[in-house]
Amino acid sequence: MLGVSVSWAVAVDQTSASSRPYVGSSQTNSVLELAFGYNGMERLLGQETGMGTSGGMGSSEGMPSGGTNGQTDGSSSGTTDGNSGASQSDGSGSQSNGTPQAPPSNNGQGSSGTQGTPPSGQDGNEPGGTPPSGGGGPGGNGGSQGGGSKMTGSGGMFGTGEQGPLRLFQTALGDQISWFLPLALFGMLAIFLAYRNEQKKWFYLTETQKEMVFWAAWLVPVAGFFSVASFFHHYYLIMLAPAIAALAGTGLVSLYTLFRGNVSWKTYLLPASILLTGALQAFYVAQYSMALGICLAVVVILAAVLLVAYRKKAIKLTAKLTAATLAILLIAPTYWSLTPLIYGGNSSLPETGPQLATSSGGGFADASVDTGLINYLEENSDGETYLFGTTDATTAGPYIIKTKKSCTCNGWF
Repeated sequence: MLGVSVSWAVAVDQTSASSRPYVGSSQTNSVLELAFGYNGMERLLGQETGMGTSGGMGSSEGMPSGGTNGQTDGSSSGTTDGNSGASQSDGSGSQSNGTPQAPPSNNGQGSSGTQGTPPSGQDGNEPGGTPPSGGGGPGGNGGSQGGGSKMTGSGGMFGTGEQGPLRLFQTALGDQISWFLPLALFGMLAIFLAYRNEQKKWFYLTETQKEMVFWAAWLVPVAGFFSVASFFHHYYLIMLAPAIAALAGTGLVSLYTLFRGNVSWKTYLLPASILLTGALQAFYVAQYSMALGICLAVVVILAAVLLVAYRKKAIKLTAKLTAATLAILLIAPTYWSLTPLIYGGNSSLPETGPQLATSSGGGFADASVDTGLINYLEENSDGETYLFGTTDATTAGPYIIKTKKSCTCNGWF
């Protein structure tokens, strides 16, 4: 991490400010400050020093205020200080909805400069500007029932639920990442027990146990961060996926090994993990279809009962039951992961779930371009580096895709 990530940040910071773009969302034009400040402690505490008020919203002191989805007040939209090649200085370069407008004349065009300007008050790292209000759900946990984005409603900033040790299991976040989290937690214990060297003390770890510790050292701190952090988006939870996948997969094998061993409390870890994982999944599914949620719960309970009943009678049957149960537990999260492909989704702030059937779109997914503006810019372009400058990448993106030409944005890179 020091050799790659930090060395890159240091190299950028050591490059002259006149020879590189402004580091978006930073206050001192520093990647290190961005990493440890805005994307570090400020994410944890929900405070945006210089970017806005506590809680992550509002305009920054001494900077022009940016609006939702690239909105501007027209007072600073034409100012680029060299970051764009063909923008204007009369403030008419963008509408209230963030779409650039064709200027009445070619006055104000300039060649590409070198030193960029600091970002405006909107979130420079996430497209779309000011965040919507939090996410609602059953019991005030920040979930979403039946429709609408998970980022709307009540229950924490960006709809991330209420802070606490059970936050990742709430409906606001759970159906984005936690489908197999109970199995992963049980798996950590099972791997430690199944591969323990009985001839040595418990703290002498085998190679397999050390691999479990590696994944646990990934899972636990990241899960802890998201349990208490004040400022993040749903798609950040992808950071948990590799650790959950590794611990759930290897853990299931270890749980079955303990299940087939001598009868003890360890024997019941497998059916217990299946019951808890299935119950959590049934809870998430029930938020959208009570009937399917109940069916899933009944099937999982039946599988756990059959495992215990046939443990001594049919080894092959219990193995098949375990595999079949895993296949059943994969159905709901597989469907959830496919919902952006089925219904479409927000390309800027992606999320998954059946609610996309009624709230899909956003970001570049439903963006449109002004062909008249494109014609005007191309006719009046005089070989500048950029076709035009605008306030954010969500606005610039569709024009870059349409024209295959470079555009620049002040505040998001």
